[in-house]
Amino acid sequence: ESDLQADAAYWLGLVHFDEQKYGEAAKNFAEVKRRRPEHRRIQAIEYLSAESLRRVGQLDAAVQQLREISEQLHDNEWADDALVSLMRVALNQNDHQGVANYAASIEKSVPQSNRRMEADHILGESLIKQRLFRQAVEIFSELVKQEDLNEQARSTSHYLLGVAFLGLDNPAETLSQLKKVNVDGQEINLRTRVELAKAMAFNALGQHKNAAKLLLNVNGDLGEQGQAQLIFALIKSEDLQTATEVLSEWQQQPDASTNLLTTARRQLADAKFSQGNYQDASKLYDTMMAGATDAPLFNRGLSGLGWCHFRMGNDRAALKAFDELIEKAPDSTEARDARLPRA
Repeated sequence: ESDLQADAAYWLGLVHFDEQKYGEAAKNFAEVKRRRPEHRRIQAIEYLSAESLRRVGQLDAAVQQLREISEQLHDNEWADDALVSLMRVALNQNDHQGVANYAASIEKSVPQSNRRMEADHILGESLIKQRLFRQAVEIFSELVKQEDLNEQARSTSHYLLGVAFLGLDNPAETLSQLKKVNVDGQEINLRTRVELAKAMAFNALGQHKNAAKLLLNVNGDLGEQGQAQLIFALIKSEDLQTATEVLSEWQQQPDASTNLLTTARRQLADAKFSQGNYQDASKLYDTMMAGATDAPLFNRGLSGLGWCHFRMGNDRAALKAFDELIEKAPDSTEARDARLPRA
């Protein structure tokens, strides 16, 4: 019956929250509200409870509480915190209009909020997802100038600024920004993303050997975008053997992206065709057609298959491929180019 039980639950909730045991924290904060709904820290408890629910994925309950808090802009000191949490939910759900609306509420009602920089950061991420790179550059260029930005946020901002410049086809500035990222002590995920962005910049600059070396030495999961960039860099570096090995491992993954795999197969098939390895190229073109989800890639695979058979002297197989290509896509560039070898 002690009055201290509600306080104990509150402090225990803070400990669990700090330890990232958000499920336990949510239970503790719910216990405080049950025992003492008029607790002197009830506004903090309500926000921390909602934020704990957000972090364990109970979004319906979390969003409802966060919205109630965010509407109390002039009466609740946690309203701006709730708006930032709602921005994070909207970003993860690709609700970019929601992100913009919550950011506007902070700017209009609580412009001096100590969460303002965090809100700008989320808005910048949203702009990058929308490929609005120029606007993202403006936001992150201002963020990295802030003196009170903590080291982790500063590094992430430089990284995202680099990504935005990459989107604007400015790989040199991308590399300049990525050099300012301090990856020591950062999560391995950020380190890997920085290395991938560097490799993409190297590829864009034509420095394919640098890109390949960088990605082959990455200590972490490259992800499919990274594997696609690695294969491209290896092909351009004329290391087709390693490119073949990377592709072979990648396509064995059950959740591999069909579109990215098909593009990688096309690049490798084209390279092997250029080197006169028509047998391997024909197999890749054949596999590429099976995975192609759009007409241009399918046409490219069918054309490549026909040309491989033509060069190997397999005239009937070449005719079959060229006939199918001309029938299915008579106006395509591949079909026009196929008419002479077909004849």
